[in-house]
Amino acid sequence: MELALVTPIILLLFAGAGDLGRAFYGYIAIENAGKEGVLYGARHPLCATSSTLCPDPDNVRWRFQQEIGPNLSNADGSLVVPTATCSAPNGTVRPDLRQCVAGDTYRVVASYTFAPITPMLSSILGGNLIVSTSSTAIVLNEAFDPTPGIAPTKLVLGTGARNASELASKCTQPDPTGSAGFYRSPCKDSSNNDVFATFRTGDTITYKVIVRNNGGTNLTGVTITDSLGWPGSCPAKPTSLAVGATPYTCTYTRTAPVPPGGGGTGAYPNIVTADAAETLPTPDNATVSIELPPADLRVLKWVSPYMEGDDGDGVPNFGSVPTLTVTRSAQITQPSVWFRIIVQNIGGQTATGVTITDSRGAIPFGQNTATAGCDAQPTSMAAGVLFSCRYKVTFSANGSNANTVTATSASDPDTTNNSATATVTVSSCTGSNRTVPNLIGIVKGSLQTTWTAAGFSGTVTTWSGQNSATAVTQDKVAFSCIPATSGVTATRVTTP
Repeated sequence: MELALVTPIILLLFAGAGDLGRAFYGYIAIENAGKEGVLYGARHPLCATSSTLCPDPDNVRWRFQQEIGPNLSNADGSLVVPTATCSAPNGTVRPDLRQCVAGDTYRVVASYTFAPITPMLSSILGGNLIVSTSSTAIVLNEAFDPTPGIAPTKLVLGTGARNASELASKCTQPDPTGSAGFYRSPCKDSSNNDVFATFRTGDTITYKVIVRNNGGTNLTGVTITDSLGWPGSCPAKPTSLAVGATPYTCTYTRTAPVPPGGGGTGAYPNIVTADAAETLPTPDNATVSIELPPADLRVLKWVSPYMEGDDGDGVPNFGSVPTLTVTRSAQITQPSVWFRIIVQNIGGQTATGVTITDSRGAIPFGQNTATAGCDAQPTSMAAGVLFSCRYKVTFSANGSNANTVTATSASDPDTTNNSATATVTVSSCTGSNRTVPNLIGIVKGSLQTTWTAAGFSGTVTTWSGQNSATAVTQDKVAFSCIPATSGVTATRVTTP
């Protein structure tokens, strides 16, 4: 009787003990499985579940379920499925496993639903027992992630930019060791504003391209292109990039063009795109700001004994000499010369508030006479515009005469070439020498008379025919001093 009374209690105790043993076994199993899963996940953060990139056995779920074995399943017969998360060092859970980086905490959580077979234990527990585990590990290195990745970077050398000091003070160098002095363009300042490297048309822009394998899979079929054409100075491009391989780099230059759009400034983008068989095309852009050079007035002043086009020596131009020596004699007491003024805006932007002055006196602006031919006084000059003026000056006394022309503009910051000086030295022609007259423009029939009146006994050699035509060249330079016995040759050679 006592045995009959005690046996059910003993059996109940044995059944309860067996259930608790089974529950403890399940706890140990999923605890170990969690550790196995998190150990793999800490090295392969993206491989939480099976995918194309993380096929079995290369994922956390497979490793977890293989560790618990085929004999452990939930009360409803389903497999125990782990969940993976990643937390930043401050504890904030990252919303996407793709944001998981080295130093984060990787966590694998799983719950196992245990169904007791002992009715009394089931009543005490109020149903099935939930056994949970939470295992953590520090992400050791995100490069172990098998996700393929290709990362192109395009940088600009800041020291060559017009705003180099601004870039140095407001921007951070992405790679101060391997790419010292190079910046992204635009970069961000402390207020999150864009700061563009700025260049002028004609400046040299130095770029640096870096392409690296930033994933966990070897890359094949690698291509690298540049939106402005691949520079021939770069090393041969790779066709493959292994995990951890040395990045491909190339430093090259381009000449800053005229700003796109025809304005004074414009954006000049330069895009590098890298691709591989295992990745999608990935671009990176370096956009610099191009500005036209400011207004820059260049001044030239020349002097010649002849009017422009009638150069006297057969050379087809006015000449480009800033000095000239002429002589006076008893026959020619007032030699005359021609000054030529050129003012041009060689900058890229319009010169405003333009003034042009000459130390010898007023410039004959807007005149077109026998002694002057000048453009009107400009008050502004667009890029490339040229002001031209020539005028005749007669000298009646010996000495050195320096005439300086100066051009200024409110928008020209560079005054190094804004003035030019032409000097005429007048001296006496004495003794048996005489001063050569200017024969250019004189009718053929009057050439010998003019030559003789100047004190010369030599003969004037002329062309045949065309008696009413005028001389275009002479082989003795006007107002030079030569022997009185000299002759001269005058021709009709047309100066272009």
